[in-house]
Order: sequence, then C-alpha cells, then structure tokens
Amino acid sequence: MYGNRNCRVCTLVLGAVLCVTGCTGADHSNTSKQAATELPPLITSADSDESEAVSKNDTKPQEEADLPAFQGKVTQWKLPEELGSVQVIRYYDGCVYLLGQYQNENELTKSVLFRAAVQPEPQFSQLFSGDAAENMQGMVDFTILSDGTICGLICENSTAVPYDDPDFDPNEFDWESYYENYSTQYRLVWYNADGTVSRKMGLSALLDMDESTKQTLVYTSVRSDASDRVYLTATVDEKDYLMALDGNGNLCAVQGVNENTLQLTPVYQWVCSGESGMLLWEKQADNAMCLSHVIVTDGALWRTPITAAPQMTEKTMLAESAEKEVCYCFWDTLGIYQVADKNTEPILLYSWKELGVSPEDIDRALLLPAQQVLFAVYSAQGALSVQLITPSETESEKQTGTSDTAPDPGTETVPVATPVNFS
Repeated sequence: MYGNRNCRVCTLVLGAVLCVTGCTGADHSNTSKQAATELPPLITSADSDESEAVSKNDTKPQEEADLPAFQGKVTQWKLPEELGSVQVIRYYDGCVYLLGQYQNENELTKSVLFRAAVQPEPQFSQLFSGDAAENMQGMVDFTILSDGTICGLICENSTAVPYDDPDFDPNEFDWESYYENYSTQYRLVWYNADGTVSRKMGLSALLDMDESTKQTLVYTSVRSDASDRVYLTATVDEKDYLMALDGNGNLCAVQGVNENTLQLTPVYQWVCSGESGMLLWEKQADNAMCLSHVIVTDGALWRTPITAAPQMTEKTMLAESAEKEVCYCFWDTLGIYQVADKNTEPILLYSWKELGVSPEDIDRALLLPAQQVLFAVYSAQGALSVQLITPSETESEKQTGTSDTAPDPGTETVPVATPVNFS
C-alpha cells in the first residue's frame, strides 16, 4: 500500500513540476514578444528607413540619444550695406569682427573691417577709417592676436591666377608676368590698435619659386593660436600646405621630416584649438577621416593624431570655439556639438531641427561663451548672412517678464543657458 501510495505521490509531484515549468516558459515567451512590440524602431541616420530592424545591442533610439542640451532662439543679424559680402568671421573679447569686400565706383575690390558686440541686434561700426582703412586694402584673411590687435594676410592681386575659371589654361597663362609682379604680392601686416602698420613681412621668400616648373603660389588663410604663433595655409601647384612661423618670421621645420611645410590632403578643414595650436580634419587617401592637433613646440611644427568623436564622419564640419574650456566643436546633420576634452564624449548643444535651420546651407560656425553660436548661412541668392543662436530664457523669466531694474550699461548681459526638459 505504501509503495502504491509513494508512486502516486511521486507521479503527482512530477506532474506539478512539469506544469509549473511549462507555464513559466510560456509566460516568459509572451512577455518578450510584448516588450519587443512596444519598443520604437531605432533610427540610425536621417536617411535610414523607419522600418529597419532594431539592433539587439542597441538599448535606446538614436532620437533619444541625440537630444540637445539646450533650447535656442535664432536671430538674423542686420549687416551694414558698406560691409559688402562677408569673407571672414572672427571673435575676440565679446565682439565679432567681420571682413567684407565690395566694389567701388571704379569696379575695384575693396576690403573693409567691421566690429560689433555680440547681441541679438548688434550695432556695427567700421573698425578703421581714413588712412588706416587704406592700409587694409587687399586683405583676404586676418587673425586677432592676444592683445586684440590684428595681423592680416594681404594680397594686392588675389585674382591673378584664375583657379576658379573652368577655361583657365596654364599653358596660355602669362607666367613671366606672374612671377615678376604677382607672386611677390603676398605679405603679412601687423596693425596697432589705431590701425597704423607696426610691421610688414613679405611671404614670397618663404617658399622656393621654381620657374621651370611653373609653380603657382596662393596663400589661402592665416591664423594665430593662444601663444600668438602665426600659421599659414598655401596652395602650391594645386597642392595644399600648412606652415608656421617662429618669433623671427622664419618657417618652423616639421618635426620628424625636417621640412618647412606640412602637405595637406586635398580635402581638409582647420580651426584654432581650444588648448592652443590648430586642429586639422582631413580625408585620407583611403577615404578615412583623420583628426590631428598641430602645434609649435621648441621651434618645430608638431602634428599629433587625435581620436575623433564617434559622431564625426566625412560629412562632419569643424566648428570654431571661442570658449576656453572647450577643446573643439563640430556640426553634422543633427546639430552642433562641443567636446570639452579629448577624452570626453561630445555634447549636442543645439538641434538644427529644433532651431528650424538647414545644415546644408551653413558655411561655418563659431561657438561663443555662454552657449551662444554664431554661424554664416547661404541665402537664396548665394550670399552669406550671419545668424546668432542664444539660449532661451528661463521659466522664471518667462513668468515674471523683464526686470524693473535696468542693467548697468557698462556691463554685458550674459544669457542664461536653459537645459531642455522632456516629459
């Protein structure tokens, strides 16, 4: 009897175990299917199809991962008519400097420099006038030194070699006249605070001009770092080069190769680095993108590769940063990012979608202090206009309105950055 009873008990226990196991497995399966159907599809890029399968390793959608840190307001700046077309944008000590070009009544191209304090409705004034303004003629680029004075790249015949002309024939060009008159026209000019010239430096002697190879020379840009080291880019025989000057105006040798110029790839961008020196963003021969830090140390030009942020692709554009705490900035199809340090993840400051800005129209961007962003955008007519992004006002300011106490006119009102809150 006990044997039959034990057999029946064992049979009942075994059946209960099987029943519980089967129910548990069925509930787990149903729960997994239900959770999978509730997850939104992962969008990896603007061109991705919304019906693409979700990667098993992804834990949250790209839209959620790329939420902007701040909301912002875009203001279009009204530029003075005398500025002409915008050529260069620089920032120094709360002010924006714009280099413009226009044609006078004699159809001669003139350069003019304007300055304004950064605010939604800036009041521009011409930086130099009279004889000082004439000292700037032929300026194609400029950089602002640490004391606020300007060093300009001057070329009296900047259109001597018509590279942009599709019918340009180098075999028919008057090279003898070019070497005699045009290739010697480039120079650097340092200005005092009142616009008078304190120093000039000819640039034609920096590079060896070989007439037998019909070498063309065009200096394309000039920048200075926090140590007032001057860097230049030039195009020689359709190849691009970067060089740096020492304190005596001599070319610094490129460390490791003992050359005076650093050849750049055909597709490159360069901006000032937040930690001194320059940043290079180049497309290599294998189509891979490379980010480098270039700096002058002990009289030599050093180039060090940097691990680029994972968001950076070949469509990424470098953005200038006037914020000392920011290592570098960049923008892509989503928005504009800042990287505080080489080893930190980038932060998406603003989303173009939230701002209503089309990134395809942007020519350059500049990150200013207090999370402000200045960028140049192409208009429908192809001219550059300037727009300013300022962080939105705080919720308390929205409720209370403007303060009854007028701000001190001698102090600068800094906008308060408002983080984006998503419910």
